[in-house]
Amino acid sequence: MKRFLIMMLVLGLLLCCCAQATSCTIRLTADTEIYQGPGYAYGYARDVGKDGVYTIVEEAVCEDGWLWGRLKSGVGWVMLRRVVYATDYTVQLGGWVQVYDGPGYDYGYVRTVGEDGVYTIVQEALDYEGNTWGRLKSGIGWVNFTDVRTAGQPVISVDYASRELINNGGCLLYESEDPDYATTIVFYAHEMLRDVTLCGLLFDGEEYLTPPLYHFELFYEDIPLVAELPFYGDMTTYGISFTDAAGNERCFEVYISGRDGAPVIQEYVP
Repeated sequence: MKRFLIMMLVLGLLLCCCAQATSCTIRLTADTEIYQGPGYAYGYARDVGKDGVYTIVEEAVCEDGWLWGRLKSGVGWVMLRRVVYATDYTVQLGGWVQVYDGPGYDYGYVRTVGEDGVYTIVQEALDYEGNTWGRLKSGIGWVNFTDVRTAGQPVISVDYASRELINNGGCLLYESEDPDYATTIVFYAHEMLRDVTLCGLLFDGEEYLTPPLYHFELFYEDIPLVAELPFYGDMTTYGISFTDAAGNERCFEVYISGRDGAPVIQEYVP
């Protein structure tokens, strides 16, 4: 038992910075989880149990970037908020990089960065999934550096199409037979693509069914594809297939995230 307590103490020291005394109040809901210490490693104690205003008497910041507070009642600790660090540096971002309202995918999707270029980051934060986020100086939102660094330049990307883009022309256009329920998505090629097919995408339990919607031979980098696609729920999915610049046949699925409303494109194997 003594050895176990020593191990828990060491783990706590590794996970959290020094605790700091404070005195503040916070509104908590009944289902807010209480832990035995300032971090998940300490173990779950119970839920708060009742909506209301509670007093925090001690705070501690964990390694994962979250601030925890100890309840005055002594029953344990609750997670308060993500800690944000001030910074000031520039970073190269591709126009395809997605921007969110806050430092995490639980925040609402805003749009993509829009143009390749050098951008200034004024704050950093970690989310509970271990991703590092940076807030753009322009104020439009936050980008996920962890995904950007691991993903690299994509062969194709998506965003919601703006009315300005549609009105300006200069793009390929697929018009839905059900425009009243359609969401207008824009596809960007980041290299020359050939033999491109936009299709519905269904999985019958054994194989993908891909009823074709629109086909064209060449997809140029400077001519985006704007497509009206009806999304009838979280499960509605479309596909786009093509031959990339290296001669590889590739397939991607496209859907709207039920988590944050972002348009998502990811590769799949048919």
